[in-house]
Amino acid sequence: IAEGARLALFTGDAARQRCVSASAAAGSTYEDTPYGETQPWPWRTRTPVANTAGQVCTVLGSGQGNVSFPANQGGSIGLVVCCNLAGTVRVSDEPDEDGYYTLLFDAPPPRKAGELLAGDLLQVRLGGKDRLLAVVQQGKPSALYSEECDGAWCMALDGVEAESMPAEMYSGAPGGKLDQKYACMTDFTLRPYIRRAKLPHISSTGNAVSSGANGYAASCFLLSAIETGISQTYKDGAALAFFTGAGAAQRRICRVDGEPADWFTRTMYYSSGWRKHFVKANGAL
Repeated sequence: IAEGARLALFTGDAARQRCVSASAAAGSTYEDTPYGETQPWPWRTRTPVANTAGQVCTVLGSGQGNVSFPANQGGSIGLVVCCNLAGTVRVSDEPDEDGYYTLLFDAPPPRKAGELLAGDLLQVRLGGKDRLLAVVQQGKPSALYSEECDGAWCMALDGVEAESMPAEMYSGAPGGKLDQKYACMTDFTLRPYIRRAKLPHISSTGNAVSSGANGYAASCFLLSAIETGISQTYKDGAALAFFTGAGAAQRRICRVDGEPADWFTRTMYYSSGWRKHFVKANGAL
């Protein structure tokens, strides 16, 4: 009789062997406990034996199955009781000293990224290192952005690495190679949760801003100059909450290896050729 499918735990006879706990053996009402707490016990399943009334399939102490015993036989046959926990039940982050995870029924529910405020910090693995990200915006900054931008905007507080701007960025391409490089640097457990958003941008063929569904798609991207809170002629976006109000210049300071450094935006401007705006080490444009 096939009542279901094999569960992942039971890969062989040894995986089916079960002993009773010390407390169960000590609390037993049987004067002659047949196996004690160190020897594997036989235990019943719920599967009836075909064409045999009153018997169920039982797993022997050796872990072998397909052995039948009367369903009402007591004293020498154990029960292994199972349950199915909801996937939302929280457990401890690490096993305890005995190697067990602890159920956390009274723990407060975890916060969601959408509940964080501008300025709140997250720690993630990026490029093989633990790095701090600041939440710089919740939701779409303006109607220039696609619906995929309606999430938690996060920015690395420190420069990931020091390098010159790739040539493709000067040619007006939004930065596909840049996106691919840094998206691959994020921890693999985080990648499925990073949205591929469409952002307003200016191409080198003119001053027009491409936005909404026509914006450029990226998972990891550079901010525009106006997103950093600096007013510009080119309105390729809107100021993010983190970069508004008093002290915005200080919040724009980026450090590489502990030292303030200039950093590029994605905003283009024309001066003897198309160039990219950058934020100076002191937080000014």
